Amino acid sequence: MPLRLCVPVFASLLFALAVEASEPPVEAPPTLAAVDVEGVMPGPGLWQVRREEHVLWLVGTLSPLPERMQWRSAELDARLEEADAILGPPGFSLSTGRGRLHALTLVPSMLGARKLPGRERLADVLSPELYARWSELKAEHLGRDRGVERWRPVFAAEKLHSKAVEGIGLSFESPVGEHISKVRKRRDLPYLSANFALTLDEPRQALRDFKRGELDDIECFERTLDRLESDLSLLGARAEAWAIGDVEALRALHDSDPASACIGALTSAPVLQQFGLDDVRAKSLVSWLEAAEQALAAHRTTVSAVSIGLLLDTAPDGLLATLEARGYRVLGPDDIDEDAFDNDAVEGVEAEGAPELAAD
Repeated sequence: MPLRLCVPVFASLLFALAVEASEPPVEAPPTLAAVDVEGVMPGPGLWQVRREEHVLWLVGTLSPLPERMQWRSAELDARLEEADAILGPPGFSLSTGRGRLHALTLVPSMLGARKLPGRERLADVLSPELYARWSELKAEHLGRDRGVERWRPVFAAEKLHSKAVEGIGLSFESPVGEHISKVRKRRDLPYLSANFALTLDEPRQALRDFKRGELDDIECFERTLDRLESDLSLLGARAEAWAIGDVEALRALHDSDPASACIGALTSAPVLQQFGLDDVRAKSLVSWLEAAEQALAAHRTTVSAVSIGLLLDTAPDGLLATLEARGYRVLGPDDIDEDAFDNDAVEGVEAEGAPELAAD
């Protein structure tokens, strides 16, 4: 999971109540080359999970991606025309159980939760060496932003990382989910949610406890600075590899993000453990696997978008390894014949003038 998304992990643990209710790229630093990918790009091929005649097609998503890239996958378009259901990505939903109006009243408290307790500032919680590194990078990417000095390290790290990534020509807007949603609505396909659902009975108390508590987020902060000082270009290389569909390069680069330390910092917070929110990522994957099996049993052809990191994970308990262990046949893009999909379906989509979506 990219660092940009690890703070929304917290947003869906506490801040995500605001979703139920409903925040300009900076110039690239002179030491970093902007990502140079333009024009229409195909992205990676699809993964296939099959049992007998029922198949689940998986497209791997990535963020950030090249800002000036246009994306169009003829293979995905063909599979979407064959599909009779769309399976949502792994995720979770959190509600207060009291509706939108109640959630709206929590927004001020949510925004305050990202601040350090009391009147502490980053200079008070970081070592002098680490604060000096932060100050240099902050001046380069955030300018004279004084408010961020009051933020907890994990949130300050996310803001710094976001600005630096945008500065090398990458965008956090991903076109894949939007495209799938448009086709689903056009074809009136059923949407199968895979979310792990939680209800927070005492959200105000959770927010108060979080504000008073401590986060073990210094490692997250330091690893983010390491990335920005040394190898931010790896994220650019990963984005380029996704754009051109180079799966082997993606395999080599998919660990090039410091997010795991930040996710750990957030989910280890005592208040989150108290409310049963300490292992949401694992619970979300379990929920998705259950929904995937139900989709494969009920529908002949299903399409789903998931993080490409999950598809590249080779651990025995990884997403694809788990499906294989349960008796499904799993094929990667390199295992599937390029001519296996129905070219007539692709031509039909193009004839209808399906839009090319730009990641702008």
